[in-house]
Amino acid sequence: MNYTKGKWHLGEKDYWHLIYDGDGALVADMDIVIRDVRTNLANAQLIASAPDLYEALKLTRNNLQTLSGAAIHYKKAFSANLEIINQALAKAEGIK
Repeated sequence: MNYTKGKWHLGEKDYWHLIYDGDGALVADMDIVIRDVRTNLANAQLIASAPDLYEALKLTRNNLQTLSGAAIHYKKAFSANLEIINQALAKAEGIK
């Protein structure tokens, strides 16, 4: 998947939030206040955490796949978790 890699962080400009990559390049501009300033900040924080969440989810999926093969008695539980993880990753990757 091709997206802006690395840590993203928040910057502020007046009443909206800007999201930058590790090199300081603008990734997203939250210039529309949705509902209220706190909701807008929460949305910006969630967007800024997207690369970290994506990488953590991929790692978790890989670990669960490994464990489900090694521990047959957990396979059913892991399979349900893996389905949820795979759906979330597919959504992030633009796969329906």
